[in-house]
Amino acid sequence: MLGFLALSLAACGEPRRDGGGDCDPVALAAAGAWQLADAADDPFADHRPTDPACPAWALTTEGESLEVDTGECGYATLVQPLPVALRAGDTLTATIAWFDLVAEAPAEAHVALALGGATLWEATVPIPSATRVEAIAVALPADAPAGTPLAFHVHNHGANSWFITAVEGTRACAVAGGPYE
Repeated sequence: MLGFLALSLAACGEPRRDGGGDCDPVALAAAGAWQLADAADDPFADHRPTDPACPAWALTTEGESLEVDTGECGYATLVQPLPVALRAGDTLTATIAWFDLVAEAPAEAHVALALGGATLWEATVPIPSATRVEAIAVALPADAPAGTPLAFHVHNHGANSWFITAVEGTRACAVAGGPYE
């Protein structure tokens, strides 16, 4: 059903110094490893309701994709630690998708990615909206050591399904005069 949301598990090699193409990506998130953030550790706390109810059955994995059912969990910030260090200039990529977004009255949804508490990417999505797949690619502004919290955030009104998969990092590869020369 969600084959288009498959996760690549390639290992990241050493940065190339020969002016070649991109380095191999490394998986940065596992679908089953996302955990709900505590209020104190939520980089989107200014959006957080007083008592966000998010039962375990509202968060499901299918293959390498995490699904958040906002009919049961209208607010979620999920975190997991980076398994490897990333450097400024490395690229973080992810696929975020949603099925048709509906609600009783028009509304807006907020979806975002953060690393170490800093927002890397975010979007406000009108409800209603059609099914969409977003390919995210963000050059990191700063180094992030292994263990840095990676966060996926979504909140909206209505019974909708949101997905995140293929969260990867790719080293900024050297070209003549590049960062590893």
